[in-house]
Amino acid sequence: MKETREKFLFFLFGDYEGVRRYLDRQARRGWELVGKGGFFTCRFARTNRQELIYDVTPSDPRRTPEELRAQVRFREEQGWQAVDTVWGMDIYKSMPCQSPTPLRREEDYRRWRAVFRDWLLWSAAFVAITAAVLLLGGQAAGMDWAALGESWYLSDARTALLIALPAALVSAVLWLGWLMFCLLRRCKPHRGASPVGLWARGLLQLGAVALLAAALAVVWLEQVPRLWLRLLLAAALAGASLFCRFCWRENRQRRYRAMTVSVFVCLAAAMALGWVMPADRWDTLNDGAASRRSLSGRVVQAEDLGLETEGEDVMASYEREASLLVRQEQYYESWSGGTVIETVVYTCAVPALAETVLEDVVLPAAEETDWGYSLTGEDWYRAWVRVGRRVICLAGTPDWTEESVRQAAIAAATA
Repeated sequence: MKETREKFLFFLFGDYEGVRRYLDRQARRGWELVGKGGFFTCRFARTNRQELIYDVTPSDPRRTPEELRAQVRFREEQGWQAVDTVWGMDIYKSMPCQSPTPLRREEDYRRWRAVFRDWLLWSAAFVAITAAVLLLGGQAAGMDWAALGESWYLSDARTALLIALPAALVSAVLWLGWLMFCLLRRCKPHRGASPVGLWARGLLQLGAVALLAAALAVVWLEQVPRLWLRLLLAAALAGASLFCRFCWRENRQRRYRAMTVSVFVCLAAAMALGWVMPADRWDTLNDGAASRRSLSGRVVQAEDLGLETEGEDVMASYEREASLLVRQEQYYESWSGGTVIETVVYTCAVPALAETVLEDVVLPAAEETDWGYSLTGEDWYRAWVRVGRRVICLAGTPDWTEESVRQAAIAAATA
């Protein structure tokens, strides 16, 4: 039977009475808290103590080392042994062969009331300053927050921000409301939270932290111009964290140092790749006609439509961008005889997203047809077609409304 294990212990410090009841339940099941384990867990060991109980109190982040030592000595005189400070909570366990009563004096509640009041003021100031920095900094940088949602599926960073910013706003409101509730209700005698409420708030806090960390990582990795490299760096970051977690299981300080170094190495690698790696594009002026021929079967070219003319010169360019949700490929070619073809192909990760992309890219003046959308100008034609999880945007001199031309273009774009 395993003698040690790690258990989740990432609960809100306002639930200190609920955490005490949770630790008491673990003691009755034969598990004794040893100390911090991972970032969200604590280490427990097997125990035969039947009289083991716990006391948990909010910790004061402003206390001095002398005050902490005096507090520990006072607790020892009452029969309590200090275990650790975890996420804003001081945790004590009963000394062997003793059954002390959790200490709750009026002066303790006054001190905890000051702790919650300070946390509320600090948190409100942090939220206000962060909001001001985002608004003023974005305005100074010329960022249009209203345009953040335009073509969001083409950028992992914009997608992450559209999810994280509203979630951060909701989390901030909930956090301030929770601190206000604790200030009013958790600074006087009360019954500890139920297991359901304790775990719900703990997992909600974990989800908010995980979402923030993921959003920051995605925004930072966005500077790398290749999706596969971004995924590789993200996998390296996750793998390094797991490696440090299991390699230095017993040495928490060394584990955190190694994880910090790993994070900075991955972020520095992303920055370096963003500087030195060019975007995924080419043109015939710089790369020659061989690059154009290599795209055969991936984009719509005049040869696919039977519109090529021997002896004519052709200029072409190609650019590809990819996010986790959508890959965009833009191709342009112009023949000296007057034939011009512009193609943009969106390949969506899921078919349901293709309808959203189609609605975004179709021009308002386009007419709906039984096969898609079309718009005809003077010697210039446009068409928008959805095929499965692909959206194909066609423009140029060929008449895309002719079925044979359109079907040939679709076949080339979906080969």
